[in-house]
Amino acid sequence: MTNEICKKMKGQLKLFSKLGAGTVAIVCIPTEAVPISATIDPVESSIDSKSSSSWSKPRILIVDDQKFNLVVLKNHLAKLGFENIDTASNGKETLEAYIQAYHSGRPYKFITMDIEMPVMNGKDAVRKIRAFEESTNIARSYILFISGNVGELEIRECLDHQNDIKANGFLKKPLTLEELRQFINLS
Repeated sequence: MTNEICKKMKGQLKLFSKLGAGTVAIVCIPTEAVPISATIDPVESSIDSKSSSSWSKPRILIVDDQKFNLVVLKNHLAKLGFENIDTASNGKETLEAYIQAYHSGRPYKFITMDIEMPVMNGKDAVRKIRAFEESTNIARSYILFISGNVGELEIRECLDHQNDIKANGFLKKPLTLEELRQFINLS
């Protein structure tokens, strides 16, 4: 399965094995640089900059259809001091969790979103979240897309505040703890 994922991302998997010593797996995935201006909303460039005390321990929803990615991202956020982290594996689950959190009086302040997922993709889920926020007149959640294998046009579509997605930021997979730390300005 790992080899299939690597191939889909135009990468490769290398295995080195020695009897009695074990196996080393190296995953190589090509990435492209994304201009910083295309990844950060200039008005809301960091979670840390929010003045409300609710940002001291925001409720977070991380969304990805790959369990491994959910675990990595949850660990990264925990290392940065975040708690109250929930997960979802597709856009439909995300929307249901978002609406339930709103009705419970404990809305999500921060959502990370993958793009390509089964049932409902990330862009459609964010469109529905933004429509719900507008219809209920509530403050917008901070939404950060974290996705791989996307081009600059798709990134711009997610960040364009003239359309119906209006994400706050975009980071490309694979994601390091330091990239996430720099993005949310917690260093």
